[in-house]
Amino acid sequence: MVRGAAMTVEIWCDGSSTGRPDREWGWGYVIAKDGVPIVCDFGGGPSGTNNVAEMEAAVQGITKLARMLDEYPTWWQEKIVLVSDSMYTLTQANGSKNAYKNVEKANQLRMLFSRYCTGIRHVKGHSGEHLNERCDKLAKKGKDVYAKR
Repeated sequence: MVRGAAMTVEIWCDGSSTGRPDREWGWGYVIAKDGVPIVCDFGGGPSGTNNVAEMEAAVQGITKLARMLDEYPTWWQEKIVLVSDSMYTLTQANGSKNAYKNVEKANQLRMLFSRYCTGIRHVKGHSGEHLNERCDKLAKKGKDVYAKR
């Protein structure tokens, strides 16, 4: 790495659902610095759509990053990029599209993104991208927690 080069913090996120809004869903995120995973988490809910799961993963990841900024204050000077395989989530986050469903969740995501993130990056889902695959597994784990209840 070149001395003085900008570092990057990435919030990788993914959601998982059954495809039925009355069934369980899950979310997962990984926060990485310069490609190295630092922290991850997952969770879910008893009923919701895939779009809700995808946006919740981003909300949870950005919220965790916000708490971490006290511990890593130099991250404020770095690129903080939201990474997802969901264009819906990314366009809601950066405000390039307006939600007509899930408006409250989209507004929450947009507010967090505008405060903490500097950009977005889209990755193709299920394409072997290591951190995206890890988020997918975490999201499925979150969904499974509710499936077993």
